[in-house]
Amino acid sequence: MNKKSVKTHVQKIFNYDAGGLQNNYLITFSEYENLDKLWNNYIDEIKNIEIPFQTLRYLQISDQEIAPSGIKIMKQVYIRNGNNLNLYHIMVDLKI
Repeated sequence: MNKKSVKTHVQKIFNYDAGGLQNNYLITFSEYENLDKLWNNYIDEIKNIEIPFQTLRYLQISDQEIAPSGIKIMKQVYIRNGNNLNLYHIMVDLKI
């Protein structure tokens, strides 16, 4: 995993969203051999990236059995201008 690239893309989301949309999405496509290992490393990295707003919580959506096995989803809830907003981190396994 390219940690610098992950950090750059996460921070870009906040630069591009000048108005403060309710939901933003960051989608990563992977052909890595072990999706669970990559996902866990990705989540660890996300939690260490500084963003311009306070994160309230991280919710593992894919652990709630609503996503297919080849898709991982986490919702990052943060506060912006007094509003709770969401950044969805989605990882899709393209390995065949």
